Order: sequence, then C-alpha cells, then structure tokens
Amino acid sequence: MAMGIEKQYFKAEHYPLNKEFIHNELEELFAIYLEKHEIYTQELAYEVWKDSYLKIRYNLRFLLTLYFSFCTDKEAYALQNILKWKDNQIRLIYIELMWKRGLEIGIKEIEEILKSTDGSQEAFIIINENKPELLPRDPVFQNYFVTEAARFIFYNHEDGIEKFPSEVEIMGSFEWKEYEFDENLMYYVVRFKSADPVFKSKGWMRMLIGAYHTGSIPTSYNLVGLDDHYTDFETWDNKTFNEHVTDFQNFLREKHQKNIDEIFYDYIPIFDKKNNTIALISFISSFFLVLVSDWFIIPVILAPIWLLLKYFQAKKIKKKCAYKNKRLLFGLFLV
Repeated sequence: MAMGIEKQYFKAEHYPLNKEFIHNELEELFAIYLEKHEIYTQELAYEVWKDSYLKIRYNLRFLLTLYFSFCTDKEAYALQNILKWKDNQIRLIYIELMWKRGLEIGIKEIEEILKSTDGSQEAFIIINENKPELLPRDPVFQNYFVTEAARFIFYNHEDGIEKFPSEVEIMGSFEWKEYEFDENLMYYVVRFKSADPVFKSKGWMRMLIGAYHTGSIPTSYNLVGLDDHYTDFETWDNKTFNEHVTDFQNFLREKHQKNIDEIFYDYIPIFDKKNNTIALISFISSFFLVLVSDWFIIPVILAPIWLLLKYFQAKKIKKKCAYKNKRLLFGLFLV
C-alpha cells in the first residue's frame, strides 16, 4: 500500500477499508482492465502495458489483496474467472491469494505458467513459498526460466527498443570459475532475433545469461548475485558457438577483474601521514579546550584510543584484502 501511494498509482483517502466499497471498486476496475487487456494481447502493444495498463495492474493487486481480507471463501471462488485471463501476472496474484487461504485452486494454471516465458520465475517462487511439493525437478524447466530472462534483458537493454524479441533459442551452456565465490558457475549462451525494423536485418543475435549455480534449476532463488547478463547484438552467424563462448569468457574475465580492482583499490582503508596529522591537530585542540571546560577532557582521552583502534583495524583489513587479491589474481591467471 505504501509503495502504491508513493508511486501515485492511487491515493490513500480513496480506499477506506469498507467491504462493499472495495467490491464495487474492484468490479469497476475489472471492466476497465478487460477493455485494456484486449489491447495488451495484441502484438507489439508494449507502450500500453508500460503506462496505463501497468497502473491498472497495481490497482488490481491492491484491491484484490484488500478484498481477500474481507471476503468469504465462496466470494473468493466467485472470482475464479481470473484464471482464464491471458495475463499471467494477475492470474498468479489470484492463485497466491487463494493458496494463502488454504484453498485448492489454480494448480493446473500455475503449472501452465511455469512452462511459459511470462511469469515462470514468479510462479516458481509462489510454489516454493506455498506448495514446495509441486516444485518442478525436471531440468527442462531451465529452458523456460532462461528464455524469460533473455526476453526481459532485450526489452530493458539501454540500446534496445523496449520490445520483446520475436524468438529466443538456448544454444548451449558453459561453466566458468568464479573465484570470489570459489566455485564453478553456469552460464547460458542464447541467441535471439527481433521483428522490429531496427534489429530485423541483423537476424539472430547473441546473448549471455548468468550466473547460476550448477546442477540446479536457475531461478531468481539460486542466482549467486552476479548480474552477468550481456549482449552486444553481435550477429550469431558471424562466429561459431565456441568462438562466442570465448568472447563471453573474455567479457567475464575483464568485468570481474575490473570489479576486483574497484574493491581492492577503492575500499581498502588507508592509514597515512595525513590521517596522523588530522588526529594530532584534533588532540591538541581538545587539550587546550580543557582550560575552558572540564568536559573537553573526554575527547582528549578518547581520541588517541580511537586512533589506535582504527590503525590496527586498517592494518588487519589491508592485510586480509591483499591476501585475497593475490588469490583472485592467481585464479584469473589460471583461467
């Protein structure tokens, strides 16, 4: 609710906690949504989704959540027509709300969404939180999650056109040693193409998706925190698969080396003569201020103690970082 108000999708005074009022608002919003939904399902209608349609989604999530805090199970079941909508995000909202009430509904639909490229990762999260016994074990589900990630990477790319690719194919994968995590991580090599005139002439283009832990279905739960998704829109047919992998590995090596440089040269505490001078001036100033008030004896006593502690802390961290830096650099050399 706070986020919705902050983003000005609605105003707090417009939504008193009254069951009849909320139900009427919800019915009215359903009518507006379904009208927009017909536009949304048309090909390349992305601007509608980004603007007015997205705000309606937030309103629907908000009102449905409020309504479920008042309605009976029978009234909740009466809204199951939502499961027939084409918008997976709203379907997932309804399924999650029903599951939190302990109602068995939407299992077939959420398994269908798991095998799509719109909402598959969110469906996985909802299942994991509410019905973990339904979690997919088949590695084939990796394809759905990775394909969905590739679609949104192209959509959100700063040099893109804010449209989804027309086709995405997973061409293979490779493991790459990440020494910060001290383990092999999985990366997927993807190719995609767009029917938009800006990219249509390029045909299939390459993309890197990762990093993921090996041996597990790659969802937002087991991402290791490395946002290594990358595309330079290089035409796929210009190189072989192995040449694309080599290019991506070089990209990872350069990116991670840059991260190491930033960590070990920008964030290591430095205890130098300048710090000593500042501390000495502060100590002397406080010493003379004791003549004005006895209270200034406190900084006179604490200043050298604090300075000594910071000195040993800086030395300890610097020594630890220097050792880790050598280990990382040695690991990159081996790669």
